[in-house]
Amino acid sequence: MTTIFFCRHGSVENPGDIFYGRLPGFHLSSEGKEEARKLGVSLKNEGISVLYSSPLERTMETAEIIRGELHIPTILKDDRILEVYTPIEGITFTELEKIDDDFYTNDYVSKGGESLEMVISRLMDFYIEVAKKHPGEKVAIVSHGDNMMITLLLSKGIVPKRKAEMIQDGYLPRGSAFEFGIDLHSNSLHFVRILPKND
Repeated sequence: MTTIFFCRHGSVENPGDIFYGRLPGFHLSSEGKEEARKLGVSLKNEGISVLYSSPLERTMETAEIIRGELHIPTILKDDRILEVYTPIEGITFTELEKIDDDFYTNDYVSKGGESLEMVISRLMDFYIEVAKKHPGEKVAIVSHGDNMMITLLLSKGIVPKRKAEMIQDGYLPRGSAFEFGIDLHSNSLHFVRILPKND
């Protein structure tokens, strides 16, 4: 069984409190760089041999710091673990709270945003391909918060239907990670553990 360590990127320099989504120009803050370093240190003894990342700046910067700690020669980029796309990126987080942080509704999907079903489909496609390419290996991926929470639920046998399900038990913080396995016989994910934060 292939093992995945799903890592959420570190904190971002964002003085305007912008819901940045896939917008360019959002880099790790000094705090985020330190979160990434600590995450890399916590993964050092896990036997990870492969590292994937979403191609956005904040994830690539996180992955580069982790790569340095793990001495992995290269970072593999994949668009299937990109941030969720929504047409409302660019608003403030205060404005986002007014819609309960839920941009998966038909109102936004009809304007070109991704539905939860679309996100689940691309993530599962990615995980199955990774398991086929790296059988029995330990793989780290650096991606984004909603992708992380969707994957966490899937690994526990829950298929989320709305945003509220992703946040009801708490949202894993930036710079955190969890471990799951991929079973190619059933094309399913299996939760292992949430890694303790290395403070």
